Amino acid sequence: MCGIIGHFGQLAQLANVNGVQSLLAHRGPDSSGSVLLDSNVYLGHTRLSIRDISSAGNQPMRSPDGKVCLVYNGEIYNCEELKGGLASRGISFASTCDTEVLVAGLMLEGAGFVERVKGDFALAAYFFDSKELVLIRDRFGVKPLYFFNDDSGFSFASEIKGLLPFMRRRELDPLAVVRHQQFVWNPAAQTAIKGVVKVRPGEMIIVNHAGWRSVKWYKPSFSRSGAVPAYRDAEDQLRDCVSGAVRRQLVSDVNVGVFLSGGLDSSAVSYAAKEYAGPLPAFTVNTVGGVSEGDTDDLPYARLVAKRLGLPLHEVQIKDSDLADGLVSMVWNLDEPLSDPAPLNVLRICEAARHQGVKVMMSGAGGDDLFTGYRRHSVLNAFGGMRWGAKNALRAAAFGYAKGTARRRKLEKAAYICSARSLSDFVVRAFEWVPYEGLSRYVSSEVLECIDPDEIAEPLHNTLLQVDSTDPVDLALALEECHFLPDHNLCYTDKMSMAAGVEVRVPLLDGDLRSLAWSLPRSYLQTGVHGKRILKSSFAPVLGSDVVYRAKSGFGLPIRDWLMTGLKEILEDCTSKSTLTGRGVFDPDGVARMKSQLSVASQDTAYALFGVMCFELWCRQFVSNSECNSLVRL
Repeated sequence: MCGIIGHFGQLAQLANVNGVQSLLAHRGPDSSGSVLLDSNVYLGHTRLSIRDISSAGNQPMRSPDGKVCLVYNGEIYNCEELKGGLASRGISFASTCDTEVLVAGLMLEGAGFVERVKGDFALAAYFFDSKELVLIRDRFGVKPLYFFNDDSGFSFASEIKGLLPFMRRRELDPLAVVRHQQFVWNPAAQTAIKGVVKVRPGEMIIVNHAGWRSVKWYKPSFSRSGAVPAYRDAEDQLRDCVSGAVRRQLVSDVNVGVFLSGGLDSSAVSYAAKEYAGPLPAFTVNTVGGVSEGDTDDLPYARLVAKRLGLPLHEVQIKDSDLADGLVSMVWNLDEPLSDPAPLNVLRICEAARHQGVKVMMSGAGGDDLFTGYRRHSVLNAFGGMRWGAKNALRAAAFGYAKGTARRRKLEKAAYICSARSLSDFVVRAFEWVPYEGLSRYVSSEVLECIDPDEIAEPLHNTLLQVDSTDPVDLALALEECHFLPDHNLCYTDKMSMAAGVEVRVPLLDGDLRSLAWSLPRSYLQTGVHGKRILKSSFAPVLGSDVVYRAKSGFGLPIRDWLMTGLKEILEDCTSKSTLTGRGVFDPDGVARMKSQLSVASQDTAYALFGVMCFELWCRQFVSNSECNSLVRL
């Protein structure tokens, strides 16, 4: 994994190329390089050496005929297969790195070569004959890629911070700001900074002197048509598919470790990795002070799985002072204003792994998104047939519980979902963290007046229009793949792991495994409120029923308690009346009410307040800070 950065357009004003690349140095601490092409194209690269760690794999890399120059971030898992085909066409290779295979394929077949590539990648290739710069992002959006275009040219980078020096000014996008508050993440291509755009999963951006255009080179199919395998046969196929995906992604010339939460996904990946590569070092979180209310403590299960598999387990302590001390840097590394504390766990685990000499980590991310592992899937499945009638019963049940409890919050959320007036809205509401009515209580009226409320969830609704199904769970799975994964989970996993100089791989998002998951009947995935049916039954014999059928948990952190203790000082600074008034995004009186409700536990306002705090910290670094502007003169 690496960092890529570049510019197509006016380059005479570029004052400090090395300074620009330094903003992505954490993504590639092993080496860096840059090149100026045709007097108006700059390509830069910072390298984290994983395969062929010699200088033969350094970038930018030019094709043997000199007609293609590439900067690339990622891993190609069918590299040897592609290499053999290219060799049969007369291509010789000087290294064992996958970059050389990729640039040779682009030389012979053009940008369409990526359709044969199985891997996680974000790349930029300049084609000398056509004078075109082409950006391409992988199918799932595992690797991030952003761009910015104005009259001085087109700029791109692996992270938003790499674009800041190319921008004359930075303005907030009100719609993106509200999306971040409503969903915690932003389900659209536009980011919170006007003009900064995410390359979407499976998208290709073609840039030339006439401008830029978008091409969708990969479009996922969400269909369960076809022959139905017997359940036992499907279990065998699933185990083999997971094993094959893990085996392919273990390729590395450096040390590899595994995330091990003790949940099903990470345990299955750890098991498959151990079967192929032996007992790899495993890393888990030990949350000092306990997990968030309503979550299950993962640590005992992580210890149990590690003991059964014979894995050396490293426990990484997380306490409130870690978040307080590291919150500013966490926000900077996240790059987008994602108001979720879970990235802290990824950062601390990857820091510990790197300290142990591990540069590649295998993750169980994606299992919930392919095999129905989230609570929202249970709600959608349980109430999909009565969604318009369950509202009152659920709401009555919700208010029957003690105020401030996690159970009440979850039941209130279920009642809100079930009050939807259309199937599409029913599914989309399951992804909201704060309903629009809730936003109006603390987001400033000036911001809300700038947007049309119907536009907030429009990207999600547009995706659902492309799915030929009326099954609410299948519709949700489409949104997981097209939005929640690339815009949230994969986004923060990449940013936080790269902040520690570690590459994270996600074998459960292997293309073959994805195809298998969508070939199975939905009843094989979820029954009633119980998700991951076939994934659980497939791995119960090797992991144990006590691990596989344990209560669902996540990277839960006790945010409410931390806001009143270790984070209290930062919260007060970021939510003072003068700060909020000066920023103009949030209503000071509304935020003050939320703080008073937090202190007496009358309502669960912790995540909303955490979102306000993180957004202010993000604005201070990405909008107000002008230090990066000194790197270029435009």
